[in-house]
Amino acid sequence: MCGIVGFAGKKEALPILLDGLERLEYRGYDSAGVAVVSSDGDLQVKKSKGRLAVLREILDTQKPLSGNIGIGHTRWATHGGVTDANAHPHTSGKVTLIHNGIIENYISLKKKMIDKGYQFVSETDTEVLAHLLDYYYKGNPLEAITKVLHRVEGSYALGVLSADEPDTLYCMRKDSPLVIGLGDGEQFIASDIPALIAHTREVELLDDREIAVLKGDTVAIFDHYGSERPLHPIHVDWDVEAAEKGGYDRDELHALCRKIVAAGCVLLKNEDNVLPITKEKYKKIAVIGEYGKNPLSYGQEADVNTLSAGLFAALRELDDPSIHQVYARCPVGGGVAYAVQNRLKKAAAFHIVDAEEEV
Repeated sequence: MCGIVGFAGKKEALPILLDGLERLEYRGYDSAGVAVVSSDGDLQVKKSKGRLAVLREILDTQKPLSGNIGIGHTRWATHGGVTDANAHPHTSGKVTLIHNGIIENYISLKKKMIDKGYQFVSETDTEVLAHLLDYYYKGNPLEAITKVLHRVEGSYALGVLSADEPDTLYCMRKDSPLVIGLGDGEQFIASDIPALIAHTREVELLDDREIAVLKGDTVAIFDHYGSERPLHPIHVDWDVEAAEKGGYDRDELHALCRKIVAAGCVLLKNEDNVLPITKEKYKKIAVIGEYGKNPLSYGQEADVNTLSAGLFAALRELDDPSIHQVYARCPVGGGVAYAVQNRLKKAAAFHIVDAEEEV
């Protein structure tokens, strides 16, 4: 589960980006990076494998990244290992971007980009998007982004900067979470509301394939054919602590997730099927145990997104070679939460509580 943040306004972007990434650490990650554009179009990128503290140390010992617009990212490796080169942002020409999701046709797209003379420095699917944007960029980033999105298959939440537009942040999504925070003379993007709520309580939700153009004073949203739509802001009345806890006691959740992991329970499962769990359809998961053997306390419940995030974070602590890949997507207000299981012998049984039922 990668984390995305972005800022456009009059303040220095870097502290806001780092604060937002800290608030998304619950999503799990193995590398982090930021990009800031200065007022004169200097595109500055810093990234590193390891925890966010490693990136902070690098930033503290080098020339400060200065600018009023930027993007930040925490990566959970899916394509390629945990390396500095595979960390986001990825840059090509005058554009740099961050990505949460999976580009399913990246192999064929990568071959086309190589044939056109592009050189790849990472093992990621995301770098394909950066080179595609550079290839189609002819001075109009929105036009280039639209062309790229018509050619990619899979899921994405993207934040894009261009050195030619040091006052503009572009973002877009399909099947991956992304929220816009609407401020007074400043705008934000993030994978989840906790990263925004300290700055604004007005949010805008993007539909699939929509593209947003953010400047300090304005936000414009377009569909993937270029037609603009009006904003439909939503007021968030949670306090910061409640937003970060997801409505569930963090200590209790951590203990529950450790129990699940200790029992070898890593697959969201009902009978023999891996479940796509949609927040619009389900609102809580009650842990039953390993196929009825009940190694866990019956009836412990948590919000779908919160339990998923905690479960996968606990799995990351194991450093167990039998866990080949664990992956989750938990959007705000919709999407799926699931796990991929490889070479693991046990799986948890979960009772899925329907949103129509009383919990």
